[in-house]
Amino acid sequence: MDSTQETIDFLKAIGPFLAVLAPLIVIWIQKKDKLQKTKYFVELVKSWEELKQIKIKLESEHASPIVLEKVNSLLREVDSEINSTSERSNITVFMSIVFVESVILGILFSSLSDYFNAVFVGSSRDSGLLFLEGIFRSTTARFALLMVFVSISIFLTIISTKKMVNRIQKTHIRNLTLLAVFNVVLISVTIVISLMLTLLDPISPYW
Repeated sequence: MDSTQETIDFLKAIGPFLAVLAPLIVIWIQKKDKLQKTKYFVELVKSWEELKQIKIKLESEHASPIVLEKVNSLLREVDSEINSTSERSNITVFMSIVFVESVILGILFSSLSDYFNAVFVGSSRDSGLLFLEGIFRSTTARFALLMVFVSISIFLTIISTKKMVNRIQKTHIRNLTLLAVFNVVLISVTIVISLMLTLLDPISPYW
C-alpha cells in the first residue's frame, strides 16, 4: 500500500491547485461551448431558410409529392435540431459543474475523512465494505467503480429531469436543480449497487 499512499498524498498536495483551476476550466468550457453553439445555430438557420425556399419553389412548380415529403422531412429534422441545441448546452454546463463538485469534494473528503481514505486505500475490513477485494482490491479499480457510479447517476439525472428542466427559464435555477437531483441519484445509486455487491460477495468469485 506504500505506493498507493504516495499517490494519495500527491493528489492531496495538488488538490488545492485543482480546486482553484476547476472553475476556470468550467468558464473556458462554457465560452467555447457558447461560441460553437452560436456557429452551429447560424448554420441551422441558414439550412432552414434554404429548405423553406426550396419548398415554396417546389410547391409552385407542383413537384412530385415524394420530393416535397423529403423536403418536409428535412425541415422537421432541422426544427428538432434547433430545439435540441439549448438542451445540449444545459448538459455541457451540468457536466462541468459535476466535474468541479467531484474535484472539490474529493479533496475535502480525502483530507478530512479517515473512512474515505480507508475505502480507497485500506483493506475491505478497514472500511467494512467486504466486496472491496479481488478485482476491487486496487485503488485504481475502486476509483473506476466510483466513476461507474457517477456515470450512471449523470445518465439517470439527465433522463429523469429532461421535461422538468426545460420548463425552468432561469439558468442558475436549472443548474442547481440538476445538481441537486444528481447528488440524490448518486447517493441512491451508490447505496443500491454497494448493497448488491455486498449481497453477491459470498457467492461471487470475482470480489
